[in-house]
Amino acid sequence: MSSNRVTRILALILLAPGMSIQAQHKVYTIENCVNQLDMDKVIRSETGYRYWFADKDFIDGRTLKISVVGANQATHPPHAHEVDEFFFVLEGTARFYLDGDTAIAGPYTSFYCPPGVEHGISNAGDTELKYLVIKKYPPVVKADPSKSEHWGVLDHSWKELVYGESEDWYASDEAVRVAENVLLYQRDIGGWPKNAAMQKVLTEEEKQKLIKLQKDSEGATIDNGATIAELDFLSKIYAIRKDPRYKTAFLRGIEFLLDAQYENGGWPQLYPVHSDDYSRHITYNDNAMVNVMNIMKDLVEGSDRFSIEIYDHMLSRAGEAFDKGLDCILKTQYRQNGVLTAWCAQHDAVTLQPVKARSYELPSLSGSESVEIVELLMEIDDPSEEVIHSIQSAIKWFEKVKITGIRIERFHDEQGNSDRRVVEDKNAPPLWARFYNLSDNKAFFCDRDGIKVYSLAEIGAERRNGYSWYIDDPIDLLEDYQTWLKKHKIRLI
Repeated sequence: MSSNRVTRILALILLAPGMSIQAQHKVYTIENCVNQLDMDKVIRSETGYRYWFADKDFIDGRTLKISVVGANQATHPPHAHEVDEFFFVLEGTARFYLDGDTAIAGPYTSFYCPPGVEHGISNAGDTELKYLVIKKYPPVVKADPSKSEHWGVLDHSWKELVYGESEDWYASDEAVRVAENVLLYQRDIGGWPKNAAMQKVLTEEEKQKLIKLQKDSEGATIDNGATIAELDFLSKIYAIRKDPRYKTAFLRGIEFLLDAQYENGGWPQLYPVHSDDYSRHITYNDNAMVNVMNIMKDLVEGSDRFSIEIYDHMLSRAGEAFDKGLDCILKTQYRQNGVLTAWCAQHDAVTLQPVKARSYELPSLSGSESVEIVELLMEIDDPSEEVIHSIQSAIKWFEKVKITGIRIERFHDEQGNSDRRVVEDKNAPPLWARFYNLSDNKAFFCDRDGIKVYSLAEIGAERRNGYSWYIDDPIDLLEDYQTWLKKHKIRLI
């Protein structure tokens, strides 16, 4: 076969239908169509390294890279962006995250991430994780060359931009463009929707659609960090560009959080409240209420988190909101046979009792959400006796229910499917279950049928591999507790 024919075949493989005219004029040869991993050209980070086989300039914005991540690490937290992408695992064990659900898989497994949906990948094993990332970035159109300047922003998630960019970036024209989007996405009620890629370059049609949606309060939420991230962004850009619209939007966002609080101190996922689904419950799940409580605390204490000063009457409301929220936390801490323990991921807005969310999220004591609640309580500068008792009771519960002598192992069944199982290991660090019985602290598991079982092997492969049934977050909590004891000179119980 001639070299010219090889070139034509490789070009046909790479040049898919719909490509730009500009890309068609690029000359492809065997030299630039074959790219072997070069360790001298990898981009290294604290968690591993990555190598671009095809970057955004190679062909029409389509890219191919390999990422190598160390044991039990991730290149970045879950995020969302305007373009979709594929992951393909080559070696190791990956934990996939998609809009609140997880799955664990081994080599030769693909993972599709739709545009605008929060997703992530991390190393769930004790060896290196190697995977390919396949993504197509918006093409550079010659008629609108300014879009090329947005590519760096579009390559990051919304939360990465909010919390990872420098002051120099917030002073840029690109940050101002993103700020215009943030203003457009805000509902008139003051809150923002979740999983929106605020940094996306919007068409005029999309902008007009968002303007119409502003009058519709549907979707304004504190779930998945929504509204919280937008407030932090507006504060950061207002510190540099004193646009009064940023301040107005920020204050409306704070008012939204204040208005959304129940009289008993709890916060639902959505506001206005949906009376017919689990979003109406007091929501600790994914740290929703704790995130809001931290905002109230920072406002009252005058921390340097926010550059925008709120009005005195709002400051007074923020103080009252934190106090009411604290009272709710203390009242929802579950008493088991008269003894304080931990919290459920959601509690009834009237009775304050643990309640069900999704079909496999039954009323329970949470080994996960309870962690951040206790961390918040330990941040209180002058804790009352009731707060101290709450913290120490929760810590005592965490110590009581920790699980030792096991670890979670990934394996492949006879059909080659990746699966997860519990194996005995006397040297393994402690684990905690996601859910514990309210009556006897027994760890349980649940499939989508809502039937409670007591071993991981008893639920189907889809839920067994698609949810975090065991966690190790309380390890750090127990260390922080020792620091808290010393800070406040509190004796152990």
